[in-house]
Amino acid sequence: MESLSNHDPVAKLRCPRCQTRLDVYERRSGGRTIAVTVLGPAVEQTAEGLETIELPDAGPEITCPACRQRFDPSGPYRPIPPLSRGR
Repeated sequence: MESLSNHDPVAKLRCPRCQTRLDVYERRSGGRTIAVTVLGPAVEQTAEGLETIELPDAGPEITCPACRQRFDPSGPYRPIPPLSRGR
């Protein structure tokens, strides 16, 4: 198994569903490793995993290890709504 500790991620993403922050590492085999760097508040107590490995033929979508949501990292940008300020 390849060690990822000496490699920089090829992308840093945020899951559009649970807001978990993810690092994407490319493997020599052509596959990817998706690793959680910060759990989103919605899954802090229920995260399903902290890392997943995707095979080279998995396609462009990635799976969030924490909530299992599949999404295309190059899809349309979905801004995070601003916090409401109390009056």
